[in-house]
Amino acid sequence: MTKRVRVSILGVEFDPVTLDEAVQRISAAVEDRREGRARGVPRGPGAKIVVTANPEFVQAASRDAELRLIAEQADLVLPDGIGIVWAGMVQGTPFPERVAGADLIEALLRHGAGRGWRFFLLGGKPVVSGAAPPRIMARFPGVVIAGATHGYFAPEEEPGVIEMVNGAGADVLLVGLGSPRQERWMWRNRDSLSAAVCIGVGGTIDVLAGAVRRAPEAWRRLGLEWLYRLCAQPSRIRRAWRLPAFALRVLMARLRRDAGER
Repeated sequence: MTKRVRVSILGVEFDPVTLDEAVQRISAAVEDRREGRARGVPRGPGAKIVVTANPEFVQAASRDAELRLIAEQADLVLPDGIGIVWAGMVQGTPFPERVAGADLIEALLRHGAGRGWRFFLLGGKPVVSGAAPPRIMARFPGVVIAGATHGYFAPEEEPGVIEMVNGAGADVLLVGLGSPRQERWMWRNRDSLSAAVCIGVGGTIDVLAGAVRRAPEAWRRLGLEWLYRLCAQPSRIRRAWRLPAFALRVLMARLRRDAGER
């Protein structure tokens, strides 16, 4: 994946791409790895890392140098969250569109189904990781789910998880361990994974398994998916305070910039 000019939101760098462009860049990485594998060419550098970052990730990264480094060096960082799109508009560097992680994964499953891509699901509870593959294969005919396992593994079990993923011959690894655990996990293990691309998907595996309902299309078009999720899962209220804190930081950064330009 060739890097493009990036947009910085409170110190976290994002790629200003559309959903279609994100799919194209990931597809290029997967096909390149598959062609090399078919020719017996050594796989070279480790897996490409795709981060789907929302305001909570940005808030966490502001206090965590490792997360900022991961975002800086990841191959693709996508604006997953209407708050990120809003921040881009406020600071005068608009994104072409929001690229939600769930939309990206659905697009990749459709795209990969006709190309023989092998997907591996890592994350969720055991019942979720077990329910997801048949539902995905029913919804996306022709898609290959090479394997799936839950995200409740101990550190000493990690080598076995990596061996399972590599043994399945995965092209795309969907990592749903929750942020920032999933980003740290992908970053730490990128050189040990044979998959072409690793994508942090948050709770998308739960959605694909039918364990969690996604917001209706109308809510998503209005940028209110966050509100729907809060209503459906009131326990998320404990995390909601991070959104106004993020918005205030964005506005203050814009005010400071404007004051400096006078």
